[in-house]
Amino acid sequence: MSFDLTGIRVTDYESQTVTDEASPINVDAGNGCDFAFITCEGAGVRFRIDGEDPTADEGHLLEKEHSLVLGDEASIKGFRAIREGETDATLRISYGL
Repeated sequence: MSFDLTGIRVTDYESQTVTDEASPINVDAGNGCDFAFITCEGAGVRFRIDGEDPTADEGHLLEKEHSLVLGDEASIKGFRAIREGETDATLRISYGL
C-alpha cells in the first residue's frame, strides 16, 4: 500500500522502541497535529487508538515493514502499542498538519 503525502507539512519526527509493555507515542510531538505517519520495523506490534492498552494477543496488528496513518489528534493521543512476540519493534513516526 502506498500513501500520497503531498500537501502534508511535517512538523515533528521520532523513533520509538516498542517493548513488552504497552506505551503511547510521544504526545508532546503530536500535540496540535492531525496526522501521524507510522512505519514499523524489526517486528510486528499490536495497537489500539482508544487510549486503552493492547496486549500481545489483543489489538490491531501492524506487521513489520507495514505502515499506518492516524488522521486526527484524538487517534494520535489514544495510540498505544506493544510488541507482538519476543522481539522489540521500532516505530518511525512523522507528525504533520
